[in-house]
Amino acid sequence: MDLVAYFEIVNNLWVRNGLQIKGQAMTYVQCNFSNSMVDADVFMLQVCLTQLEPSTFIKAVLKNFRANEWLSLSPQKETNISTHDEHQIMMESFFHFLTLVICSRSLMRSSDEELLQLELQTLLCLGEKTHSQLVELMPERCTAGQSKDFVRELAEIADFREPVADSSGTLQHGIYTPKPTVWEDNFDPVHVMLRAIQKKDYQTAMDNFAKYTQQRYKIKNPWPPYRLPRPIKGPFFDPRILANSRIMHATIFTVLVHALKTQNFPEQVLAPAIFMIEIAVDQAQAESSSKQICQQFSPRPPRIYDLDQENWFVTDNILVNLKTCIEHVYIPEVVPEGTVSAVSDCQDTEMLAIDDAAKCQMAVVPAGYPLFGAGGELVPLTAMSVFNPPESKMMALEAAKSNQDMTIDLAESPFSEKEARALPGTENLKLVRVCENMLSILLKLQARASGKADSFNPNDCNPLAATEKPHPASESRIGEGAFHIEKLLHKICKLDPSCRDFIIKLKSKLCTEENLKKSREDDAKKERTFLAEKHRKKMLEELANNSQKFMKIVGEMEPPEEDMEFEEKTSNTNQCTCAICSKSSVSTDEAPMGLVALVQTTHALRFSKRANALLDSLPVSDEDCAALPKSMENNLAKDYDDRFKKLSSIFGSSCQLTMDMSGKGGVHVQTCGHHIHIQCLLEYLESLKASTNKPTNISIEKGEFMCPMCRQLSNTVLPMAVESGDSPPVLDLRRNSMASSAALVVMHLENTDISESKSAMDTAMQRAMQDVVNCSSETWEPPKLDEQTLMVMTHSTLRTTLEIQIAQLGDTLRMPEESDSAAVARRACLVPFMQVLSYCTKSVATSPAWPVWQKVSGVILMSMDLVRRTEREVPILLQNPTALLIHLLLLLPTRLDHSQFTCIIKALYNLQYFQCLLQLMCSLHIEDISNCCVEPPWDLRTLNGCISLLMSRLPHDCMLWHKTKRLLSARIYHLSDVEAELQKLCLPFLRVAALLRHDIYGQDLPQIHPGTGGFVQLVRFLELYQGGIGTFDAATALNWVAFDHEPGVQKRDPTDLVSGWCQELLALAVMYASATCDLVHHHKLWTKPCLLKLPPTYDQIFKHYHKRECTTCGKVPHELCLCLFCAKTICLKGTCCRQRRFEAVEHSMTCGGGTGIFLVVPSSYIIVIRASRACLWGSVYLDSHGEDDRDLKRGKPLYLSQPRMNLLEQQWLTHKFDHINKRGRAGKTYLS
Repeated sequence: MDLVAYFEIVNNLWVRNGLQIKGQAMTYVQCNFSNSMVDADVFMLQVCLTQLEPSTFIKAVLKNFRANEWLSLSPQKETNISTHDEHQIMMESFFHFLTLVICSRSLMRSSDEELLQLELQTLLCLGEKTHSQLVELMPERCTAGQSKDFVRELAEIADFREPVADSSGTLQHGIYTPKPTVWEDNFDPVHVMLRAIQKKDYQTAMDNFAKYTQQRYKIKNPWPPYRLPRPIKGPFFDPRILANSRIMHATIFTVLVHALKTQNFPEQVLAPAIFMIEIAVDQAQAESSSKQICQQFSPRPPRIYDLDQENWFVTDNILVNLKTCIEHVYIPEVVPEGTVSAVSDCQDTEMLAIDDAAKCQMAVVPAGYPLFGAGGELVPLTAMSVFNPPESKMMALEAAKSNQDMTIDLAESPFSEKEARALPGTENLKLVRVCENMLSILLKLQARASGKADSFNPNDCNPLAATEKPHPASESRIGEGAFHIEKLLHKICKLDPSCRDFIIKLKSKLCTEENLKKSREDDAKKERTFLAEKHRKKMLEELANNSQKFMKIVGEMEPPEEDMEFEEKTSNTNQCTCAICSKSSVSTDEAPMGLVALVQTTHALRFSKRANALLDSLPVSDEDCAALPKSMENNLAKDYDDRFKKLSSIFGSSCQLTMDMSGKGGVHVQTCGHHIHIQCLLEYLESLKASTNKPTNISIEKGEFMCPMCRQLSNTVLPMAVESGDSPPVLDLRRNSMASSAALVVMHLENTDISESKSAMDTAMQRAMQDVVNCSSETWEPPKLDEQTLMVMTHSTLRTTLEIQIAQLGDTLRMPEESDSAAVARRACLVPFMQVLSYCTKSVATSPAWPVWQKVSGVILMSMDLVRRTEREVPILLQNPTALLIHLLLLLPTRLDHSQFTCIIKALYNLQYFQCLLQLMCSLHIEDISNCCVEPPWDLRTLNGCISLLMSRLPHDCMLWHKTKRLLSARIYHLSDVEAELQKLCLPFLRVAALLRHDIYGQDLPQIHPGTGGFVQLVRFLELYQGGIGTFDAATALNWVAFDHEPGVQKRDPTDLVSGWCQELLALAVMYASATCDLVHHHKLWTKPCLLKLPPTYDQIFKHYHKRECTTCGKVPHELCLCLFCAKTICLKGTCCRQRRFEAVEHSMTCGGGTGIFLVVPSSYIIVIRASRACLWGSVYLDSHGEDDRDLKRGKPLYLSQPRMNLLEQQWLTHKFDHINKRGRAGKTYLS
């Protein structure tokens, strides 16, 4: 039979036929061809079953599955029963085959609607599927994938899960998962088995079912929820007749006996055997004279032979056979000639000859019949049997030669194992005593499975009336083995009262035996406990004696008193474990350690838009193409270029250090959080270069390597320099005053020289900075690499890293889905990176920074002469406070004292406030400003006082009030509106300062509610205002140098300090009036960087760009792709536009700073290019079922998936492409 061969192949019994035979077996049960293959064979078997005798069918099946050896009750065969036995595997397949033949209804009067629902449920239970997979796997009879019935049925039985990405960044399609009602009511293991291509597929379905039961009912090991087959109507015979046959009952009885004797019996065999009994019980009808049937004796064979299941029972009624006791089973063996068996001496024993013609008979045990004895003994028989009745009583044996009945009282005449002489060539009979019936075995199995001897209560089973139907709660199919056996026993008791009474008697005797067994076990346990306690006391006494002897020997030797306490110079937090040598140590100048990191160029911040500007969209019409260049002028890159041109035309290129350079682009750094010794790194890189099997996805020549711990891409190691952070012992100042902190900052800035002695730490610092320079040179090639260029590079790199972190965190400064380990790694990266940049900045600094700090803070040391401003210096009111903060921090010690850091923030916040206020005042009409002025003296902690000060220092005829555009006059009329705008404009500086404080000093960021901005929380976090609870104005957070007497410190009045700022600006406005008016407006609000906004349907893109010519070569490219940064059309694989590199790679360098994101028009897929590597990312356009359509093969309408678009932007902004797409290959693989 084909099905038998299929099960043999699945069970690896045809291994010598190679993989081809497995492929044929998989094709045989494949869903697409099941209608004409496996379903047709099952149907033909069902037809044959209904036309043949059940015994003939069962014998043929047992022979084909080679199950007779497993079913034998011979003790020699029991050792072969194991979970890995070949016969057991075939026995599992035997029951699977029977359940298929009995329960399958695929081609037996199943309507198309029922079949469609069944097939969908089966496919979903085998595993989560996409819509296209469900359509593809439907059988031939259910090919209406687009029909309304398919959509309706799918919606009823399945839940749709939107396409998402997992934790590793892998994209997922829209998935259909089965609803809970499918597992509860419709999950059919038989049909799942019929559709499982491999054995592991069926196991996967069972694992999914077990997962559901664990979540819902806390059931860990459920049995398969077999569904009772419905009766067949019409011209077909019911296949269930196979379950109501005596040979099937005998086979199941044998399985139950094996299950009772074997402790870890496989449930894969027991569960379908119990299910077969349930099918038979469900089909059987209770006979009205069942009691009389049980009491009468029908003609029976005198002996029950092993493997002769057809003659074990005399009826096909399951209710009768359940109570039939099988006492003995004869196992015949032919004894060779010459074998002699001796009969041992037996006192008062009478030999009883059993004639071969005499037929021992088996009776249905009447009430009071003893069932339980010493079961399982092997009684060898020769031509005679030996019985030793107790108290010299002879066993009564009534024998008849033909069809006479006989009964054997086993309670009064137990078997004893004796031997007798056998005649040569005669049959040697072995007698296996069973003395069980199916009900007794079921009770014992249920007690073993539940762990309670009396868990089943037959008194709760009231017989059903003829018209009564079972309660729906009793029809649940979910449970473990004890549940299913108990459910079967309940059904038997309700169906037949005589069975119920019979079970009650069996249960009483079973409980008695269990109590005796438990009593013996308790006595044995007490005895073992007593012996163990006695042994323990003896051992303790011996140990005590040995200890006393030892103390006497060494008692006179007192150990020297040594001070075992020592101070740890470094805490555990400063110790790091090397990812290569696994040694924990502290980073020192002689043996430096570093943080594994990845530095890469980025232009992400260049694509930030003005807060009030519309997002740029991918043009899909000629009008959109014409309007895009003008729309893209509102980004940060354009603003930086315009401002740099104006400042450089007046002050030269040195002005870059005083402006926001995030729009210039820079280098982004990130780390995986693992540490490594610098020396170990050098040896690791040398081994990679010398290896013959080099990885293809990294460039070892450029210094790239995989982290030895987590295998993430890296290209540098940031040394962890240890700084003392002590203040110079020049002045004895009060550390808590702002004046003393400002004076200490001046002294730090005066002594920025680094040591001339070169250590291993200095070499590591230089190497790390060289990695940053090499990375920057990929996208930015300066005319010459001098000191000023390096200064600009270090400042832009740190500014870019900070601004990108803020863009990632958002307004709340918290990433929603960031794990704790990722947050720690992100924070731990900044300080070592700042140390590298600080080392480089101090090395190339040509002019002192303390004069700028003195002008900002207003503190002047008397021992120093104030450096006067030159004509080429940018006025302080035009310098970016965040840029000044970065410049100062890179020249100061990284581990700066907390009070000094706070002092710097307070002084720069004053500058930020007056710059923003001046910008807002220049945007209003002078009449509106004059109405807000008050008479002196001015309180510089109020908005009116600050406005009055600026108005008094900038005269009414100043060009700032007349040439500046009135940007805010149309919407700001009250001071409250000016205050709100002031707080918004101060937020960018406060966020950078808060992030620096968080990373350097490890203080937790404040809790900021979304949409509030967090001005109040940030001001309190930075200690700019420590007053009462509640809101306050931005001017309240202004902090000026205290007027207390500080030796050696000269302080300027705040009014004089701000007046000096205004005088610098007025001097510039006289010479460059127009430029000064534009330069005043340098505080703007920017949105988070984003890609071009895509249209909602892909049809719009395809219609506009299909067969469109390339803007560079004028040809129609084979694969046209669109840059999602600037919408430029690129020839993806064409060589027509290639110069030094492929056009897509070259464009990714110039436009995206080494990162390119392109939409390939003919395939709807996204290609990501990082440096010289490229990879297929996926598609942001999915169909209505959440699936992409690569190369547009299926031709379904595609719609923009906003979650995938957000994921693409997030990975771009967090610079995770190199980590997520680990299999990215060289660009030429995709681009050529």
